[in-house]
Amino acid sequence: MEEATIVNCLVKVGDEVKKGDIIFEVETDKAVLEMESPADGFVKHILAETGQTLPVGTVILILADKDEEVPQSFVDSLKGGMPVAETAFETSVVEPTKPQTQSAQPVSRIIASPRAKKLAKELGVDLTTVKGTATGGRITEQDVRKAAASESSKSVEHPVTEPTIRLGETVPLSRLQKITAQRMLQSKGEIPCFYLTATVDMTALVELRTRLNETSEVKLSYNDFIMRAIAIAMEEFPLMAGQLVGDTVKLADSINIGLA
Repeated sequence: MEEATIVNCLVKVGDEVKKGDIIFEVETDKAVLEMESPADGFVKHILAETGQTLPVGTVILILADKDEEVPQSFVDSLKGGMPVAETAFETSVVEPTKPQTQSAQPVSRIIASPRAKKLAKELGVDLTTVKGTATGGRITEQDVRKAAASESSKSVEHPVTEPTIRLGETVPLSRLQKITAQRMLQSKGEIPCFYLTATVDMTALVELRTRLNETSEVKLSYNDFIMRAIAIAMEEFPLMAGQLVGDTVKLADSINIGLA
């Protein structure tokens, strides 16, 4: 991975964060990932904007002690792309050098994944009433769904949301969508495609799937069995997984199947 795109910034200047708190969502070529805070501190400067694509290693946020001043020259040097080691300030993440004075009324922080927060907003669930079951008391999507189910008897007003896109609009692709489109076009242009239609008696498979799903926590779909059957067939007939190289066929070292 050489670069990533800022999808969402989950903090603002002045916020106090703890090591491990989710502060950004970033998109790579393969997935949208959550970025954790590397240390405790207060957000002094945010150097990246949502939608911005940056090289790996770029400083996107500055943490420091609550009362510590970050030199503007240091901030400007980071915005200009100067490596951290060449600046007059030691690091972009400054750990507090002295313990914070505990407030008489400590503020309770809600630790929840971005998806859980989004789901809670959609379902009208107050996260302060939800008990997290993940590590460190973090609230998950499942916790939110359970809370929503337990409050189903209460009247919850769901906000009417306007569609984010409309007919006739030109919608820009995200970085991940661009990569996916490029790979699909490349695959279609370089790999010969053929289609096969067959009639199969699935009675035994339906019964097997039902039995397995009754006793297993992981539920199997019909696609799981079909992919397994294809893998076995390709192992039995290796030419089907071969690659045409000049006047020869190079057989695959292993069987790898993707389902889109």
